[in-house]
Amino acid sequence: MSIDYQRVTATKWANYLEISQFWPANKKLGLEPLPREWAHYRALYLSGKRAVLQYTVGDREVIESPWLETLAGHPVFTRTFEFGPSKESTSIALHTPNDPIVAMVRGDGGDFQAGGSLDIPAWEKSQFVKVYLAPVTHGDMKLAFEQEMAASGIANPRQWMTGGPTRWSGEIVTEGELGNDAREAYVMDTLTLPYENPWNALMYPSGHDFFANGDAAVCMAHGDVWVCRGIDAALGQLCWKRLATGLSSPLGLKIVNEVIYVTCHDQITRLHDLNGDDEADVYENFNNACQVTDSHHRFATDLETDAAGNFYYKKCTDEGNSDHGGSVIRVSADGKEFNLVATGLRNPNGMGIGPNDLITFGNQQGGWVPSSAIHVVKEGAFYVYMPSHHREVAPAEFEKPLCWIPHGIENSCGGQRWAPSDDSRWGPLAGSLLHFSYGQCRMFVVPHQVVDGVYQGAVVSLPNVHFKSSAMRARFRPADGQLYVCGLRGWQTSAELSGAFHRVRYIGKPLYLTTGFAVEKEGIRLHFSQAVDVDFATNLSNYQLHQWNYRWTQHYGSKDYSVVNPEKEGRDVVEVTGVKVSDDKLSVLLHIPNIKPVMQLQIQAELRASDEQPLPVELYGTVNVIP
Repeated sequence: MSIDYQRVTATKWANYLEISQFWPANKKLGLEPLPREWAHYRALYLSGKRAVLQYTVGDREVIESPWLETLAGHPVFTRTFEFGPSKESTSIALHTPNDPIVAMVRGDGGDFQAGGSLDIPAWEKSQFVKVYLAPVTHGDMKLAFEQEMAASGIANPRQWMTGGPTRWSGEIVTEGELGNDAREAYVMDTLTLPYENPWNALMYPSGHDFFANGDAAVCMAHGDVWVCRGIDAALGQLCWKRLATGLSSPLGLKIVNEVIYVTCHDQITRLHDLNGDDEADVYENFNNACQVTDSHHRFATDLETDAAGNFYYKKCTDEGNSDHGGSVIRVSADGKEFNLVATGLRNPNGMGIGPNDLITFGNQQGGWVPSSAIHVVKEGAFYVYMPSHHREVAPAEFEKPLCWIPHGIENSCGGQRWAPSDDSRWGPLAGSLLHFSYGQCRMFVVPHQVVDGVYQGAVVSLPNVHFKSSAMRARFRPADGQLYVCGLRGWQTSAELSGAFHRVRYIGKPLYLTTGFAVEKEGIRLHFSQAVDVDFATNLSNYQLHQWNYRWTQHYGSKDYSVVNPEKEGRDVVEVTGVKVSDDKLSVLLHIPNIKPVMQLQIQAELRASDEQPLPVELYGTVNVIP
């Protein structure tokens, strides 16, 4: 006879009626954990094949280790407990009346009588209890139970909470690949992942960060965390070690005080290595307050921290079926507090935190989202996607993005990263805001300005950088000052590989790029990384400008609409009546008569630098306000 042990051994600490009466009517019942004062899951400990669960019920700490044993030739499921002291009694559901099993219980203070439930009285000290569950059809089971209980004691489950033997011995060595395009200022190197490994673990990188010694920790979307050592200039010997597995859709990773935190769809998990064998022995529940649904877009993505140590991530939409979907979420530095920072997100796959704790994220084109966009987060603000507004009254408008991006240029956003402004090792783009494209496997520089508290800017693709897989997460490595990017191939993307890990390295060559975008009363000012050739810069025929707006509707995406005639589909040509070059030749002001706010502005030009090298211009920006 088969037994659904997962169902049978589910611990039930409160009845449904109590929960229904406890939670307010606006809560989504069953999508989030019980209140902490009722029960709280703390951690999973691993030791070889043994697993130990640590949690609390009321004021009582519970340590539990499940196991499968054999008695009288029959399989028996056992649960070994340590129940801590408590001022109140505790009741555990062992099985329902209709389950074809029998339960017997023994404790270090004497045997218990158990039917479908087990009552644990109030105790002043910890006690050990072992529960045996087996099919009632085996007539000899009761005798076997009694004999076994008389012959053996109860193991202390804490013996499996100190770190066990190594499960994934050895390292996998790969050789990286260096970019060799000496014509460009930045080249892309590849840190080869351990695609071939003894456990057939899939390499779909979804987040990474660095330890103080320069080693990297990389999480994989299918549940693993790996550590990569040997990162140096040549990338000749990269040593990969599997640190953890079994996580639920980990899509963000952050190292704080040398401890790894991972964003999973069910919780932020904190990993601990107790015995120094480079494997996680403890999977700690740092915070699991976020509601979880069965939506195919239930993902929680990215993980960042602010100057105060608070954690941030984003929850994708579940079309209004939870209180948390489509939101920017903040968790306090101690993991105890949880709240929504902003709402109205669709399926954001990345974010960034920059100077002065400025938070950004990328929204994806879709229903209610006219096109992809980069947003700056304001506390309590609403961002475009109506099913995730989480307000009593539906909003009539949304917070304008820093910039819209045409769907053909960016169909699926990754995260953002600020290049350190005080580190010259990454060259002329130090201090820049960078955006990463999941769909196009590219990276963009995001020149921008702030006018009366309103952000507006543009995206400029960095030439010669096209990742082998999508660009989702990016971090600078303090050891060398260079940028490291990871991503995977899942939904719509032009990615070549299932996953990749790259380094974008500055090699000291001149950069020929548009690095600044600012709206002025007379028009648009563009800044460049190199001085421009004045003859080319002042030739009006070298410039092509177009503008258009989008419509905010429930339909998937938006067509382009004329600014001059809003009822007409298409783009308007923008007239440039003159060009003024700055004295240092590092910027030009494009005179645009009667410049007005517009959702999408395209500027293209074929210029030359003063050293006669090509200086192509292609940017897509947004004008929210005119100074």
